[in-house]
Amino acid sequence: MADQTEWHNLYTEVRSYKKNLPADAQIKDRGFSIFYAPPKRECLLLIGLNPSRSDSSYIAKYPGAERTYPPNHLYCGDRGGKLSQELARMLVAGSGRIEDPVEIDAWRKIIEGKKINIFFFGSRNWTEWNNERFWGSAGHDLRRDVETKCREWTRDIVRNISPSKILCEGFAAFDRLCEMFDAIAGEEHAFVRAGRRNQRLFSRNNLKIGGAVVPILGILHPTGGRGRTREETIALGKEIISFCKSD
Repeated sequence: MADQTEWHNLYTEVRSYKKNLPADAQIKDRGFSIFYAPPKRECLLLIGLNPSRSDSSYIAKYPGAERTYPPNHLYCGDRGGKLSQELARMLVAGSGRIEDPVEIDAWRKIIEGKKINIFFFGSRNWTEWNNERFWGSAGHDLRRDVETKCREWTRDIVRNISPSKILCEGFAAFDRLCEMFDAIAGEEHAFVRAGRRNQRLFSRNNLKIGGAVVPILGILHPTGGRGRTREETIALGKEIISFCKSD
C-alpha cells in the first residue's frame, strides 16, 4: 500500500508533467485533480472520466485542490458539485426517502473521500477534450501521450488502494476500466433504458486487479442522460444501493 510520501511523489510527477506540456495546448491552462480527499484502502471507489473545468476553481478557494492529500473533502465541499449532488439524489430516490437537503447531504457524506478520475486533467466537457485546439500543434500525439500516462497512473492508484468495489460515473469511464483491468469475459450484465435501444442505464461486471476479482458498476452519468425519468433515477439509486450492500 502506498503511503502519503508516495502519493506526494505522484502529485509532484503529475505537476511536473503538466508544467512541461506545450504552451499552445489549452490543456496546459486547465487544473488537474488526483484525489478529492485522502484515499481510503479496501472500500468503494468512485471513478469518473476527467474533472470538469470548474474543478480548477477549487485551486483558488482550497489550496488543497491540486494536492495529493487535500486537507478537506473537495468532491462534496460547500454543498456544491453538481455531479455529487445528482449522485446523492439518485441514492435518496432509490432508498425511498423524501428528497430533502438533509438526506442528500447524508448520502454525500457516505460517498465522500472516494473519488478519482481516469484522466487527471480538466476540460469544460468531453467535447472540448475531443477538439483539436485543446491539444495545440502537437495534436493527436499529445492526446495519446496524456491519456496513456494517465491510464498508467490510474492503474497504479487502483492497484495500491485495492478497492472492494468500483462505481463508475458514466459508461465512458466504465468501458475504459473494463479494458484497463481485463474485465472477465461474459460477465457483463446490463440494463437498457426503456425505449432507447442499446443505451445502458447501468451495467455490472468483474475486473481482475492484482490477485483479486473486484465488482464494478457503471451507471448513466449523473449529470448526463437526456430526458432521464423519475423512474430511471429511482432504478439507478436502487441498483447502486444493492451493489454497495452486496458481498
